[in-house]
Amino acid sequence: MRTNFTMATFVLMTFILVVFFTIMAVLISRHRGNTGESHATRPIDNSYPFFIANLRQKDFSGSGIKVVRTLEENKDFTRYFITYNSERLQITGMMNVPSGKGPFPAVILNHGYYDSKKFSIGYGFKDAADLFAMSGYVAVGSDYRNYGDSDSGPNSFLYNGALYDVLHLVSAVKRLSHVDPERIGMWGHSGGGGLTLKSIVVDNGIKAAALYASMSADDIDNYKVIKKWHPQDIKEFTDKMGSPKGNPEVFAKRSPINYLSDLKASIIIHHGERDKAVPITWSEKLRDALIREGKQVEYYSYPDQGHTLEGKAWEDAMKRTLTFFDQYVKRAVRN
Repeated sequence: MRTNFTMATFVLMTFILVVFFTIMAVLISRHRGNTGESHATRPIDNSYPFFIANLRQKDFSGSGIKVVRTLEENKDFTRYFITYNSERLQITGMMNVPSGKGPFPAVILNHGYYDSKKFSIGYGFKDAADLFAMSGYVAVGSDYRNYGDSDSGPNSFLYNGALYDVLHLVSAVKRLSHVDPERIGMWGHSGGGGLTLKSIVVDNGIKAAALYASMSADDIDNYKVIKKWHPQDIKEFTDKMGSPKGNPEVFAKRSPINYLSDLKASIIIHHGERDKAVPITWSEKLRDALIREGKQVEYYSYPDQGHTLEGKAWEDAMKRTLTFFDQYVKRAVRN
């Protein structure tokens, strides 16, 4: 009897354990399905358009810039509402043109992520654009697709449509009669910093870049954060391209940090030490990588400042940026 009881107990415990682990496996599978965290290795589609190598081969000649109307005119510059085309979409934006006779150096300004319902023209870059224009630069910023009066179009971690919008704008700005196409710089905040990073490793005609609380130059970092902000974006990406653990090569081919060896642009970096949105360690990581590659970089951190610099910190950052751009853009040697 004792032997039979022991055997029955063993069988029952085994059954309970099998049921338990089966339920856990189902729950884990569902969790991965909801968060895009499957680490299965997937075949790599080398034609994926947002690999840096493929972006370098793409034609971004696009259309010219159309001035729709004048928004403001003062003694230093005139502000215009503009449109241009990007991948068959009409994109809106803002352009400040300095008073006087060109051709002028130019800077493209890239804003970060905002609620599109609250967005208005110049949001996130207007103050910087005004300072650039007062210093003799044509300052142009794109609203991007899905913002302002721009057409709607795909824009996600998988299909980074806003990057197309920025690269088409660079080409359009170079064709303006009042712009010197060999003196182009770029400025970007937060997500706009991420767009700036990818732009400068794609288009080596950009002489200098200012990165302000920028997203990471390593797309594995960005993947991990965007997973919290926009989980559906990450699921879409992971279903098609895989995860960092399963397909690390995919992320390596998307990440500017792996394409710094032939970078031409000089870079200035600004980051608040109390930034809770974008870790300052990402800027430090980029700084160290640029130094290892022997690239021109200036780095500034700002105590007691968050994701948006305020007061004297903002003033200091822009003074440093303008001095940097005057050296590497305005006084750039023509090729």
